[in-house]
Amino acid sequence: MTARLSRWFHAALLASLTLVTPANAQVGVTRPVRPASSTSDPTARKAWYVRKSGNDSNTGDTPVAAFKTIQKAIDSINDAGGDHVIYVGPGTYVEGLLITSGRGTRSGQTNKPNVIFGDPTGKYTNDAAGDVIINPGTGNTPLQVQSRTDWSFRNLVFRGGTNYNLYLTGSSRLTFERCVIRPPAWYGVYATDCPSISLIENDFERDLTTGHCTYIYNSTGGNITIRGNFLAMPGSNYRKNGMATGSFDWFKFSSGGAGYPYGIIAMAYSNAAITSTINITNNIVSDCYLPIYAYVYSGSSSARFTLEVNSNTAAASMYGLYVYDYGTTAVTNVINNLAADVYYGSYIYTQRGTINGHMDHSALNYWDFTAASASGIITDKVPTFTDVTHMNFMPAAGSPAINAGPATGAYAYDFLAHARPYDPSKTGKALADFGAVEYQNAKPTVKVIRWREQSMETER
Repeated sequence: MTARLSRWFHAALLASLTLVTPANAQVGVTRPVRPASSTSDPTARKAWYVRKSGNDSNTGDTPVAAFKTIQKAIDSINDAGGDHVIYVGPGTYVEGLLITSGRGTRSGQTNKPNVIFGDPTGKYTNDAAGDVIINPGTGNTPLQVQSRTDWSFRNLVFRGGTNYNLYLTGSSRLTFERCVIRPPAWYGVYATDCPSISLIENDFERDLTTGHCTYIYNSTGGNITIRGNFLAMPGSNYRKNGMATGSFDWFKFSSGGAGYPYGIIAMAYSNAAITSTINITNNIVSDCYLPIYAYVYSGSSSARFTLEVNSNTAAASMYGLYVYDYGTTAVTNVINNLAADVYYGSYIYTQRGTINGHMDHSALNYWDFTAASASGIITDKVPTFTDVTHMNFMPAAGSPAINAGPATGAYAYDFLAHARPYDPSKTGKALADFGAVEYQNAKPTVKVIRWREQSMETER
């Protein structure tokens, strides 16, 4: 069964993001096991060091003379040449970081960002291994970036924000990679008009009290890249908020993101002739009202939008995907996505775009697909995962998601950096598996080229 949703349904969805703050709660570390990062450590033109044992009266330019606070290192950057790297040793830093024009913080340069680099192994700071945690405490925000360009953040844990953990406005070329972000009751990442923002392989700590993971909105053009992030709620909280069954408390619509959390919200919206690309790839999201919400609109015929939603997994949520383009020149591709164990199903509307492979299993089959070209849509099979309790969203053995995706177009690598499609038998005929993770347990077929028996007597 299909059902046409209102073309203005997105307005109601966004209007529902009026929030209040419930009580704080502790959360355990919920991170999937990832392979080593393919991104090399930054090379510093100028290096700064921050350690829990440091002192802000030091020079900060060696591990022995390290600063005590990250903010002191940020404020010490005295030129706009870029390639400054702040190495931060393990420990909890009780501070809210400000990278703002009002504070006089320096920007980096294109392809030469300033980097705040968490050093959890102690390689650079000579400290014992441990997480690098930024937690400012109640009433503060762990990180604010306003009107600055070319900053990058790696291997940091952001916790403790009251309304936001990352508050980003009017800043371009910001990258967050391999960070851990715990959404407070409002937003984990809140970014408006930040062209060329990238969220790469971050893990979101979630439980039944956390709110929306990301809200990213551009009206000035530029790119939004959201790739390889883990936004699921595994362990004992998986399927516990009622989203997958439609049994959650509807009165919580007025009680904050913790009542009806969204996963990824990424939008470009303007009446001007802007150019914007949104790429959402290889993300795993569960237990949300809307796990992935991607939307572009422009009233200008000169606007140029590209929207790609490729090889994502959405699970145990009220809806599957919500993808909507209303720009007169939008190019939208929805490829190889999986919506499993959702209540209503997905809504994909793209008048000129393509749907190239999509698997959707919902309780009510309330899905709606509209595209100029649509192929490989499967809505009548039940996909299964290997072990969601332990963060393993790989298709289980025998899942209909295996070897069922499109012949072309799926992202070349999966969430765990495995080449896609997985073809252990080297047949050249394998297809991608639906979703963010390729099934890897298949055993290759052994082909016997030649067999010859010899007795010991023959060998003598």
